[in-house]
Amino acid sequence: MTAFKFLGGGFVLLLIGVLVGGFFLPPVVEVRRVTTLNAQPESVYRFLSDLRNFPRWSPWHVMDPATEYSFNGSESQVGMRMDWVSEHPKVGEGSQEIRALLPDQRIDLDLYFNGHPGGSAYYFLRPRPDGTELTWGYRQDFGFNVYGRYIGLLIDDMLGPLYEDGLQRLKSQIENTPNS
Repeated sequence: MTAFKFLGGGFVLLLIGVLVGGFFLPPVVEVRRVTTLNAQPESVYRFLSDLRNFPRWSPWHVMDPATEYSFNGSESQVGMRMDWVSEHPKVGEGSQEIRALLPDQRIDLDLYFNGHPGGSAYYFLRPRPDGTELTWGYRQDFGFNVYGRYIGLLIDDMLGPLYEDGLQRLKSQIENTPNS
């Protein structure tokens, strides 16, 4: 009986340690990847701000080409929304909606996964002599969600390679398609 009390007490201490430790993890997670495109910021902005183009270069569309997309709102305007539904577990269902636009410089998007807020994404465009430096970023604030903070430790490893792949696809799409 004493061994069970000892093990039970150890388990409770471990659980408390994990919970308390989670509060020392950063509440905000950000993933960023950067590439340079051989295209002017105006062209890149025009392509990215029309969410109908997203499946053309999305790494998630490659995972499941059968993903169904629908689009709502005015093209390339605040409030334009793209919804998706997929049977693939890594794609799932969700939406992204344009929250803010700064022409030829920045696009901010709100993301929802299965109807729940899932952070935000952004594209930041900076003119360069050889084209446009594009930053694709994701940001999520887990607040007091200890479980989310632990998940936050893995987000860069999970999203980073997908963002890199997506940026390569986007680069190819924009640089090799006239008037894309």
